[in-house]
Amino acid sequence: MLDWCFGACRVRQMQRAFRHGKITLLCLLMTVVVLRGTIGAGKFGTPEQDFIEIREHFSPVRWLLTWRRRWLLNTLR
Repeated sequence: MLDWCFGACRVRQMQRAFRHGKITLLCLLMTVVVLRGTIGAGKFGTPEQDFIEIREHFSPVRWLLTWRRRWLLNTLR
């Protein structure tokens, strides 16, 4: 029926687009599920809060204090 309306070439093109769309949606769903399990749905905050957490996590002062603490512990043993 669709061949009669659109032509065989156009119908194959539409079927291919539909198949690619289904694969894209499946990949999107899997990405959301994996990221939600990895990051955690309750950990999303405001952009400012996220920036503060990232800055605290990668702060050079924190790294230096951690390194110094480990060095002191190793020298005291």
